[in-house]
Amino acid sequence: MSFAAPNQRASLPRDASEVYASMLALGAAAGASLPDDLVELVKLRASILNGCAYCIELHRSAAADLGFDAATIAAVAAWVESPRFSDEQRVALAATDALTRLTGDGQGLPDPEWEGAVDAFGRDGAVDLIAVIATINAWNRLAIATHTGAD
Repeated sequence: MSFAAPNQRASLPRDASEVYASMLALGAAAGASLPDDLVELVKLRASILNGCAYCIELHRSAAADLGFDAATIAAVAAWVESPRFSDEQRVALAATDALTRLTGDGQGLPDPEWEGAVDAFGRDGAVDLIAVIATINAWNRLAIATHTGAD
């Protein structure tokens, strides 16, 4: 990353090294059964929904490195209306939206999204997808709360 957030409150690697190491380990484990490009789309979408500028830039860059063109990366913000995404990507993005925008109704991941994930990725892959979504949401919240920029 080449930008620093104004008024960074804390640096996880410096100020909470055990938490940081644990988050890195969780991130490495979550999504291991899923394609890297799918995982990056999920991370980018959640970061957009959460308004995490640091993570948006990080995952935009990673998506570009994986071969996504600029138009597809931009379309993640309005994926529902875009024809650029495969059926599997749409399933993952729908699950990301549901689990990032928790409504408080106790549904979390509604049955249609869960069933779509199981159909697309198998039961283990669906659980892995949930872990990726939970992990990026945790990273987003940590980055936003600490005003994270580049260390």
